[in-house]
Amino acid sequence: MNKQPKITLYIPTYNRDMLLQKALESALAQTYKNLEIFISDNASTDKTEKMCRGYAKRYPQIKYHRHEENIGMFANGQFIFDSIETEYCVGLCDDDWISANYVEELVKALNVYPESSMVFGVTHLYDNERKLLLKALPTAFLQQSYQDRIASYFDLVSKRFLINALYRTSVAREAFYIGKIRLWEDRLFFAKMLMSSIAPCASTAIYHKWNHDNALTGTNENTMETFEIEGLTDTNSMTKFADGLVESILRDEFYRKRLDLDQRIELVKAVGEPTINRNINLLIEKFFNKIKAENGESEESRAIIKKNEKFIKELEDIKKHNIVELINFMRHYGNMPQL
Repeated sequence: MNKQPKITLYIPTYNRDMLLQKALESALAQTYKNLEIFISDNASTDKTEKMCRGYAKRYPQIKYHRHEENIGMFANGQFIFDSIETEYCVGLCDDDWISANYVEELVKALNVYPESSMVFGVTHLYDNERKLLLKALPTAFLQQSYQDRIASYFDLVSKRFLINALYRTSVAREAFYIGKIRLWEDRLFFAKMLMSSIAPCASTAIYHKWNHDNALTGTNENTMETFEIEGLTDTNSMTKFADGLVESILRDEFYRKRLDLDQRIELVKAVGEPTINRNINLLIEKFFNKIKAENGESEESRAIIKKNEKFIKELEDIKKHNIVELINFMRHYGNMPQL
């Protein structure tokens, strides 16, 4: 492969003229020079267009497209992947920024593992005031079994903030889903990419993630709007995600082209139940830790816990959310040819 392939760095945006500039400046500061910057503006009504057209005039590596009307976040994502002409691409959210060596280090890792369809960077997470909250650990997925890679990803995604990567464009275009959006569709996308190949990590490629109040998944309310899901709570989010995970593996064309039905069912069993149970255990632990931190080992703590017994029972019941039953339901009602 070409050791210095042309890379497209894409930035989807909508009405964030006050935030986009920092993302764009970090893209322009990249030490990797064989780079095209593609901004896809989803019909912003603020000063985004004026700013982007000004940048595009000054920097020939910038391509700017503005939709005449808002087509939705995920349709804009599909448009981006359909528009990219380079073999590899890198994404950047319009409210985040990247280290100057970000793309260069990702390409270096790709050259070591040229068979990869994805290379992860490392996330640094910031709070609403842009104070550093944590530096995630570098995480690679080099297991030979795709089941092991996907299971490991779901085990680590929330701890390591695995949200940024370099992609092989052809695979990402195929993995991107534009049907009815499911909860945490982005994680389902990463699972498909990991099904296709190993994924190394560039440990010095830093993606700076700003977890501010208006972030797309900063609150349950924002998450519901982003993924077009109503009535989302900490309790039911796990079952909603389980339903989407099962549907993705069993029905999405990406998996159906690569795995027969028995293989897809085995993948659901291997990944689904451990993922849901692990997240429920973390949620219960978080609840108890919060009560103890606020009240210590006191009568008041025990009273609060007793008062919330129903909440705890609901969480424990979700752990019995039988993935196999979901599979059988979908096989029965979904028509076998569609599976």
